[in-house]
Amino acid sequence: MAEILGKKWKRSQKIVINNPYNGIPQITFDQELVAAFDDSLNLVIGSSGSISEQMSNPAETFNLLNPMDGTTVIGSASYQEVYVLLYSLYEHLKVKYPNQ
Repeated sequence: MAEILGKKWKRSQKIVINNPYNGIPQITFDQELVAAFDDSLNLVIGSSGSISEQMSNPAETFNLLNPMDGTTVIGSASYQEVYVLLYSLYEHLKVKYPNQ
């Protein structure tokens, strides 16, 4: 039987943020398992669970990673900075799409 070479990894295919008024925001990353057998053939194998976190500590930080290869890029971000970025994106989109 021939050996098939490739690699597999988990990726987030959906992100859900619950942001209750006067509550603690929570983020959930739904994951899927992907397999690659060459540069042109990538297959989604299926769901691979989820990761959730209550964002109760806005000062918590994490390293910034390159989405293409997972290598660390210079710097870090805090949960508060992510909150500010997403809020700003939301406000930008409200202006961009005023009738929605």
